[in-house]
Amino acid sequence: MSSRRFGSQSLVRLLGHWQQASSRTPLWHQLADALRLLILDGRLALNTRLPGERELAAALSVSRTTISSALAHLREEGYLESRHGSGSRAILPDSRAVPTLSTASAALDLSTAALNAGPEIHQAYARALTAITPNLALTGYDQLGLPALREAIAARYTARGLPTRADEVMVVNGAVSGFALILRMMTGPGDRVVVDHPTYPLAIAAIQGALCRPVGVSLPETGWDTDGFAATLAQTAPRLAYLMPDFHNPTGRCMDAATRQTITDIAAQTRTTLVVDETMVDLWFDAPPPPPLAAFNPEATVITLGSAGKSFWGGLRLGWIRASSRTIATLAQTRDTLDLGSPVLEQLATLWLIENSETFLPARREMLAERRDRCGQEIDAGLVAVKDEADRSVVILKGDGLFASASTVVRDRYEPVIDRIAQAMNNVSGKILVVGYSDNVPIRSARFASNYELSLERARSVQKQLQGSLSQPERVKAEGRGEINPVAPNTTPENRARNRRVEITLLVSPDNTQAELNGLPQGN
Repeated sequence: MSSRRFGSQSLVRLLGHWQQASSRTPLWHQLADALRLLILDGRLALNTRLPGERELAAALSVSRTTISSALAHLREEGYLESRHGSGSRAILPDSRAVPTLSTASAALDLSTAALNAGPEIHQAYARALTAITPNLALTGYDQLGLPALREAIAARYTARGLPTRADEVMVVNGAVSGFALILRMMTGPGDRVVVDHPTYPLAIAAIQGALCRPVGVSLPETGWDTDGFAATLAQTAPRLAYLMPDFHNPTGRCMDAATRQTITDIAAQTRTTLVVDETMVDLWFDAPPPPPLAAFNPEATVITLGSAGKSFWGGLRLGWIRASSRTIATLAQTRDTLDLGSPVLEQLATLWLIENSETFLPARREMLAERRDRCGQEIDAGLVAVKDEADRSVVILKGDGLFASASTVVRDRYEPVIDRIAQAMNNVSGKILVVGYSDNVPIRSARFASNYELSLERARSVQKQLQGSLSQPERVKAEGRGEINPVAPNTTPENRARNRRVEITLLVSPDNTQAELNGLPQGN
């Protein structure tokens, strides 16, 4: 995959508070450690080209010698590759085997982030068996879908603020299948497709399956980087862009109306087709999302994907595409090379679920909100803090409450908290990293020679308890980092207490897609 240049200011933001003036570690070594961590956890994607030494030195306000020494150290370790005139790009050492789709363990997949079937599913299929009788006199082959289902889907879009006719809807075998069909119609080998970084792993698989090249636009701490999106479209001239504005997977964020307007305006100006994945649109907690992205600029070409999988049940492998009637007609011709239509029984069941969704979807949303709020109780009590980042969720256990001074034994009040964290992580695939941190006050203990050793043993204590409640305990790894990466300057007792902590990080991308996600070129 071709490399992209990472802007110096973007790199400065990712590095954060990397420089610790009170540390005895040389400055160049601190910088090398911080850059290595960005590469290992995927925030600095593989094949990304770093800014030049002079530019980076100016951005970080350090000497060029510091930059040169840090980069040389990373080259020796195998994390950077440099070529004269081309700068340095992020890589992994040859000894680190990066899993592929064929070699990764089948035990790790993202499909577990879904709910089981509710009683309405049985009722829907029972009604569908009754309603199927008139369809048995027909062939059952229909590339567009049952007219009644397409009418019901169109009515849903109209109710949400996007007037839609039945001839602007095609029923497909799930949203991913619909996306694959769109890629087959619109792209060819080598074409670029812009995506958020991170994004839904199976979307990456579909793009690569179409022999296209995904181009990532990094998500900021909140919202979407519209300037970065516009710059990436200008730089790469993609065939289309794939977005998840409604409760984005994996971050959960929802795009506000102003950003939707900006994104569609950019798409209209650049004549870039937007493929919008709305599979999570029904699972809102506090307020429904804004109108569909396609409603904000009629000049923009927007193709919308929907699915019954998340709203109703993952076993109901049915989705739909909403686009102009001309696009739907072209998709129907393209579909000849993939399949002959969608199962009639599932379409009838989905029709009943859509018509009766208001009788059970509110209760499902309430159940999900209640589960979220359980975690909020521990947060409000000051036991934990939760931080959602672009490609990970981080649970921070406060060290002063978690352990007694210089101890590595988890206090009793934290044991049920850690058990609940483990139970929640049982439902989501991905590696779990437990990291212990300390303040910068040297420890005075015969047992531990340094703050690093204390932080490592504390991390191992939490790791052991998590593993006791996990169905796959091998997912959990433990590290100690001592005084590096403080969340506050170590200048006051309060700040030092904040820095004494254990972080449990769920890397939301499973091994069998992490290589692809890390390999996304970055847009700035």
